[in-house]
Amino acid sequence: MKADDVEKFIRKYNMLQSGDCVIAGVSGGADSVCMLLILHELSESMGFSVRAVHLNHMIRGAEADRDEAFVAELCDRISVPLKSFRRNVPEIAAEEGLSSEEAGRKIRYQLFEEAADDAKKEFKRVRIAVAHNRDDLAETVIFNMARGSSLKGLTGIRPVRDDIIRPILFAGRKEIEEYLAEKGENFCTDSTNLGDDYSRNRIRHVIIPALKELNAGAVDHIFDMAMDASDIYDGIDERAAAFLESCEIRKGESGENKLIRIPATRLIQLGKTERSEAVLAAMAMIAGRRKDITRKHIEAVIDIAEGSSGRSVSLPYEMSAEKHNDTLFIGLLSGNGTFAAGMEYGIEGRFVTDIVDDLDFSVFYKNMYTEIIDCDKIIGTLRIRKPNDTDTIVINSSGGRKKLSKLFTDMKVDRLLRDSYPVVADDSDVVWLPGLRLSEKYKLTPDSSRGLRMQYILEGGNPDE
Repeated sequence: MKADDVEKFIRKYNMLQSGDCVIAGVSGGADSVCMLLILHELSESMGFSVRAVHLNHMIRGAEADRDEAFVAELCDRISVPLKSFRRNVPEIAAEEGLSSEEAGRKIRYQLFEEAADDAKKEFKRVRIAVAHNRDDLAETVIFNMARGSSLKGLTGIRPVRDDIIRPILFAGRKEIEEYLAEKGENFCTDSTNLGDDYSRNRIRHVIIPALKELNAGAVDHIFDMAMDASDIYDGIDERAAAFLESCEIRKGESGENKLIRIPATRLIQLGKTERSEAVLAAMAMIAGRRKDITRKHIEAVIDIAEGSSGRSVSLPYEMSAEKHNDTLFIGLLSGNGTFAAGMEYGIEGRFVTDIVDDLDFSVFYKNMYTEIIDCDKIIGTLRIRKPNDTDTIVINSSGGRKKLSKLFTDMKVDRLLRDSYPVVADDSDVVWLPGLRLSEKYKLTPDSSRGLRMQYILEGGNPDE
């Protein structure tokens, strides 16, 4: 490998331009040392500036201190500005419920972003360079395949993602170490990478060597496949993103995504892979991450979309997917089991909810399309659905019940409307028939501490009672 090879790769993916500043993450290992040296070598001819960031994770004691000192000496020798940080990663991991690996990555990228923001005061465009290589990509693809992944997982590590670039992604670990040997440059070895304690280390030290016994070019072939998968995925991702742009997204007070409404028929009409990617992207939009959202979750949501109205499924990160009429809802659940942003029932109107902490028992609503119930009496998830043949509602304080079919008859509800009349229910019982009756079971009492205001807003407005 030569600097010219890296320059070609940089230009192929438009990673850097004249006048840019690049923040290089440098751990002291062979990959990051090689990347830093080559970026420094190319900086003058390509017209960009280089700065470095190092993080001492405070995990490996004296070994980590050695790496920190090594990076400082290297940057000083080649006159690259360095920002070096110390963070107690094990302590932060414990506080945030993360693995040391997850916490370390999170902190590193936070520091990279902070350094990039600082550089933006001087430079119009700033990039963050990390030193993943071809072997890392192959290991990532294998790891994603083993735990279950969508097509995106087969793309492995992308050469460019937003402002993050990987200038030596095309190079193998052996080529990198050979480059450093030719230059007479040293590097540090992280002892935690030598054992088989972590999943990635087992892939690196056991699975990859076994694959190379089958075919010496296994890693190269995985890299080529990942690049092909990236090209295919980009097209699918664009079409899935265009589909989601046509869907309604409701946001919370802080601007975060809370609920997305997806036309079920249109979703099902997408190609299989595009459909899966659209569902995955929708869940990621709501959760703010893709981690732990698996193929099983994607297929469960698609099954809900293809099924009958009223079905639902629980998802990671306190999300739920529910189908009502031809609309698929994917959203965050609030503490009372309802969608945090409220949801629409469909053709007749909208069902919205909000918490009432200061209960005023003197409040009286003139219409029967607004009610407040005892929030603590809700069992499971509150949802709106169509009536079932076995549905009943509590009609008096002694627990007496009446079938909905009988109630509809008594209330003279048009027969054509009965099968699709909106029913608000939790996991155990019917709560409310908007415009008709509230279950006695959920009514407020002097002992109630929290209320849930429910509104069913008809198209064209609600009539007074």
